Amino acid sequence: MTASTDPENRAEPEQQRSPRTRSMAYGRSLARMRAALADPAHPLGVRALARRPVDEPAIALLDSWAIVTDIVSFYTERLTQEGFLGTATELESVRELVRTLGYELRPGIAAQADLAFSVEDTVASPETVTVPRGTPVQSIPGQDQTPQVFETETDLEARAAWNAIPAVATSTQRLDADVNGIWLTGVDSGIRPGDSLIVVDGGLATGAAWAFLVVTGVAVEPDGRTGWTLLTVRRPGGTDDPDHGPIVSKGAHVYGFAERANMFGWNAQATPSSASSVTTAPREPGGRPQEATPQRSLELDGDHPRLLPDSWLVMESDDERRLYRALAVTPSGNTHSGFSARTTKVSTDRTLPGDFVPPSTLVHCQSVQLPAERRPRSAPVAGRKLELAVTEPLLPVGRVVVVQGTDVRSGAVQAERAQVAARTVDGAGTVMTVTLDRELEHSYHPDTVAVLGNVVTATHGETVSHVLGSGDGAQQFTAVSIWRQPLTYVSGVAGAATSTLAIRVDGELWHEVASLHEAGPNDRVFVVRNAEGGTATAIFGDGVHGARLPTGTENVTATYRVGNGADGAVSAGRLTLLPRRPLGISAVANPVASHDWASAENLADARSGAPRRTRTLDRVVSVNDYEDFARGFAGVGAAQADTVWDGSRRTIVLSLVGSEGRRAGDGLLADLGAAIASARPPGGSFRVMRAAVLWFGVRIEVLHDPAYEWTTVREAVATALDLRFAPARQAFGAPVTTSAVLMVVKAVAGVAACSMPRLVRLPAPPASSEASPYLPPDTQAEQVLASSPAHWEAGEVRPAQFPALAAGAVEIAVMAP
Repeated sequence: MTASTDPENRAEPEQQRSPRTRSMAYGRSLARMRAALADPAHPLGVRALARRPVDEPAIALLDSWAIVTDIVSFYTERLTQEGFLGTATELESVRELVRTLGYELRPGIAAQADLAFSVEDTVASPETVTVPRGTPVQSIPGQDQTPQVFETETDLEARAAWNAIPAVATSTQRLDADVNGIWLTGVDSGIRPGDSLIVVDGGLATGAAWAFLVVTGVAVEPDGRTGWTLLTVRRPGGTDDPDHGPIVSKGAHVYGFAERANMFGWNAQATPSSASSVTTAPREPGGRPQEATPQRSLELDGDHPRLLPDSWLVMESDDERRLYRALAVTPSGNTHSGFSARTTKVSTDRTLPGDFVPPSTLVHCQSVQLPAERRPRSAPVAGRKLELAVTEPLLPVGRVVVVQGTDVRSGAVQAERAQVAARTVDGAGTVMTVTLDRELEHSYHPDTVAVLGNVVTATHGETVSHVLGSGDGAQQFTAVSIWRQPLTYVSGVAGAATSTLAIRVDGELWHEVASLHEAGPNDRVFVVRNAEGGTATAIFGDGVHGARLPTGTENVTATYRVGNGADGAVSAGRLTLLPRRPLGISAVANPVASHDWASAENLADARSGAPRRTRTLDRVVSVNDYEDFARGFAGVGAAQADTVWDGSRRTIVLSLVGSEGRRAGDGLLADLGAAIASARPPGGSFRVMRAAVLWFGVRIEVLHDPAYEWTTVREAVATALDLRFAPARQAFGAPVTTSAVLMVVKAVAGVAACSMPRLVRLPAPPASSEASPYLPPDTQAEQVLASSPAHWEAGEVRPAQFPALAAGAVEIAVMAP
């Protein structure tokens, strides 16, 4: 086995194909023995035997020994090969070799899932429901899948008020004289194009600022905004009331007018004695007119029973408009130019103009306030702060939640886990502002956002209990097989896989240890050894290193959980069955797919993992130690450590990718950060971040061999590219080139020729593997996609990147011959 000893060379040692041992195959062995017979030192008769065929008895004897040497050489070579870490081909050989370094191959790690429980919201339901630790939730399997059971890790206090807390999807509507659109709550406002509106600032106070608007369009539930109406308005020409100030945005109200009325006498024949119905100068005895006094009343033609006190009036004449408030409304009758009719007398809050004569004056009346205080929120929900509806009781600080909604960019429903870092309530007690512990990864449509507050973490594995066997005090190192497999392991301290196995002997709990070597003769301990296929065996002591099992009948019992690794990869929304439903719980679901699972270490993992363990020895000092420590942590697939200036000091940034190229979960980031903090010396700073994926797509033309079907060749090319450039196959710092893509395509059977591939960057992966992303035009194509290490950019630290082909992001066209 060869390996680099340069401490600065972080590349993993390459596997040596075979050991450098002397091998004696059958043909070579027989040839050497014939050559020995033909030595000139031998007599002529002996030398003549060297040329005899194998049916000669003497040569047949040599032939038999040549076969023996071939067999011995084969087994010697195999034994030598299995004795070195770099050349061993049997996993059990590697397991025994790395045990000499104190390293045990890590078993599969159970997946984690964030479960959101819903509490019954009825009168008879309890106010608080406790979901106990260990509550099982079973998945609904998809095609070619089996049901999987997850169990909650901690007790959960759930409340109906926290089931799904909606975001405040509205904001205060800013209204001013230049407004061209007004949002109304509801869909039955009764407003039609051509109706008139006023926007009044200051309520019913005299001298309120205002603006007159005309409705030009009415859109009910535009852009799918349920329960909203959008009015398109314009401000007509002319002059508004000069006695009123300019309108401002805060405290403004919108009023619509149900009727347009005429002043009494509007249709009377004009005479020199005709006077306005607004002001009429009385005469003194003797015929001399009195001095005109200001009038605060007007008469409207006809009966207007729906015109109420404290409503608004707008008098409009020759493109001049004035605003008044009705103080009193009295039905009456009047005579004008010999014409009698029903009228409505309206007392106003201020003096009426004398130049507004009935024939040219139109009165907009019967004002109705419209629900225009708020409008749909246009800005997406993003960042760390969320404005939510107030709950009773308030959502507590430190609570784990799941934010769910429709992504603005992709249009798909997304969900992500976060924790409440702070919480405040506004003065009106209607809006609860929640500050999360991190930035949201998605931007959501405000009216689709719901914060699920009854969330608890669960891990994959079903609890079973049964008798393992009977103890025999006369036996040393008694081995007892665990019946069900695979045994569940969860991520523990320093990345170790923590077993869920608990063994009791005669009712007393015995403890699992890593090795019996340091155990005393009375220590009630055992070790667990895992083998291929997920089988596990518990081994007890010999009376010197660990206590022996006491004699008894079926006195060894076990409680453990079954299930780990890739079996726990459950899609979002699949964990919905409750085998034991807690009282008061109506439903459960996993808004986010399960995460942070890891398969058992294989041959390649052990070859790289064991040397890293010897380099770090579970402590973190140098920058390279951060990377080695992280790569040996359960659930981490790849890691890169970089030293970055964060604006004030140099810090170590550790960028992570989950096992098998998956996205690292929040739990994995937190556990690794805590493990590094306990293993590193004090001082300095470091950050554990989720690596950034540089998603890309491929566009290429292929000319296929006529002997192959086109659809088969096209699917084979897409599959080959997906396998080669999938996230699990990529590495930090390794660029993707068009030549590498070209080599993959040319190696596919049935490809006669192809064009030069075009690599195009994608802003984000598709919402699902079935939805192909839109590839940018070829003008944006690149020949090399290079990823960057962790760095400081735009005032914040950015993690390291690695390129990966997005699912379904391959466009393959037919190449012209």
